[in-house]
Amino acid sequence: MAAGERIALYGTDEALPPRVAFTAGPFTFERVGGRFAHLRVQGHEVWHGFAFLYRDQHWGTPEPLFERIDHAADPDGFSLTLEGHIPTRPPILLSLHLRCDAGGTLHVRSRAVPAGDLDANRIGLCLLYPMQAGGCAVEVEHVDGRISRSTLPAHVPPWPPFTLVRALRHEYAPGHWADARLTGDTFELEDQRNNADASFKIYSRSNLMPRPYRLRGGAAIEQSMSLRVESLAPRIIAPPPTVRVGVSSVPAPMPCLAIGPHDAGAAEPVGQALAELRPALLHLMLDAAAQPMDWQGIARLLAIADARLRLDIHGAATADALRALAGRLRAAGIAPESVAMFPGTPPALETLRTLFPEALVGGGTPHFFAQFNRLEDLGRADFLSFTVCPIVHDAGDAGVMSGLRSLPSMLASARACHPGCLLRIGPSQIGARASPLGHQPETDGLRRVALARRDPRTRGLFGAAWLLGHFAGAVRGGAEAVTAMALRGDAGLLDDDAGGLRRHPAFFVWATIARWRRMREVEVNDSPQVTALAGERDGRLELLVANLSSDTLEIAAGSWEAVQLMDARAWQAHAERGVPGAWRDIEHRDGTLRLPPFATARLATGLAPSRAGD
Repeated sequence: MAAGERIALYGTDEALPPRVAFTAGPFTFERVGGRFAHLRVQGHEVWHGFAFLYRDQHWGTPEPLFERIDHAADPDGFSLTLEGHIPTRPPILLSLHLRCDAGGTLHVRSRAVPAGDLDANRIGLCLLYPMQAGGCAVEVEHVDGRISRSTLPAHVPPWPPFTLVRALRHEYAPGHWADARLTGDTFELEDQRNNADASFKIYSRSNLMPRPYRLRGGAAIEQSMSLRVESLAPRIIAPPPTVRVGVSSVPAPMPCLAIGPHDAGAAEPVGQALAELRPALLHLMLDAAAQPMDWQGIARLLAIADARLRLDIHGAATADALRALAGRLRAAGIAPESVAMFPGTPPALETLRTLFPEALVGGGTPHFFAQFNRLEDLGRADFLSFTVCPIVHDAGDAGVMSGLRSLPSMLASARACHPGCLLRIGPSQIGARASPLGHQPETDGLRRVALARRDPRTRGLFGAAWLLGHFAGAVRGGAEAVTAMALRGDAGLLDDDAGGLRRHPAFFVWATIARWRRMREVEVNDSPQVTALAGERDGRLELLVANLSSDTLEIAAGSWEAVQLMDARAWQAHAERGVPGAWRDIEHRDGTLRLPPFATARLATGLAPSRAGD
């Protein structure tokens, strides 16, 4: 892949990690850099993956680097040895040895030796189970020999449902079981949907133990894992290569779209772009009630966007400080649509209700669903809020996209705990806007780094596809409002450019959805690879379909009068050669659409020809 195409897709020329496929008997899986993914047997994804990971004192996750890889195959299976290091200061020397037998057993041994003393929150083997395993039967063997019989959770639990784990059997298909056994530490299982991952995870060290803790230089950390399929389920017939997308006549709930204004004193071109996006809400976050703010500038942006204000206040505030803030808003002629406070204690929410009687009052957290899920007394809130960041644990492309499937589970779990309360999510983006876990890793914005604030994929076609998938998950989960990305900044839809403003691909996805007046339900038969939304405007029906994978896909979407594509070819022509418009018109025959990697298609009945800037 040429550098220009990588930049169009990912917003960066960073090299992609190698993907290597392995097969032994009924077992198939792949290695992506230092992680192993999609352990399948007869087509069933029995385990979602595994890796040896180090989490630093701020929960950063530097990826292991392997300088030596040896692979040896024989009639009974294969062996794989990887030797390298984790790039910490001082580094951690790491070796992994895998033995996969054709009979259906995989053995993994790991040995990590810190070159000097350093702090850790966790270090060791992590084993992932696929999200679709939720509800399946499990048997847990604990370290004291007890056996617990249960199921993997359907709703997202706030805390690990299984602790002090030595082994876990699960029914990966009706009547067929697989067994995982781990040694070298005390393990437990958590639901990673709490952090926008589509998996359950067995890991060490236990949450019951103090952290961070000290790793001693020269002291080896040795762990092992044995994965065994007890019986083979019937082979899954591979689905047809064509993905089917259908638009229903049933209306779908349409959430309010909100955006962060970023700059109250924005210049005219920014205002013009904001008017194109037509957000229902401008979502402004204050670090304190007394934070200085150009409220007249905010009022101007609200008028340009024809939007109302959602205001979030972070940190405790006195009644006097809140009263002064209400006065400044009145002086600027701003009547907030909603006001939220984090932490949203009952007394704080009652104070907001008194000072802003016409506004919705919100609580929850400015952080991730994991933090939201662990809140208890949230008071009498009209709405509750949390954010989504898909790179808390893993910044890999596949993990970011598969994590989109976890949002409906988060919303369903929140609704079960807080029935009758409106749910709002955001501001959400690929990068971590802020971290409740500690200091965020430094990055130049050109590399994929877990928990980093700046992620390059925001600027590419990948970011546009992710945004459409995030909106689709919010619609399926019944979110009442969604704040996704920001107008400008580290995760903005716009960037400053020498010639003015540069609109990223996600801008054009947002601008299309913003024109809709109502939505329709959409059915996709392969949601891990494709996401879609449909809506109506001006008597016309539009369908947005995005490829969430790095493969070219065939999409069967029925007949449409016009089809436009925003792919690497169209984007390079627009961004590099100044061709007007981000979409290119394509031929659409027999109801089948060829969708390149991370491309978004816009299908419409009666869509007018593309225009510059559209």
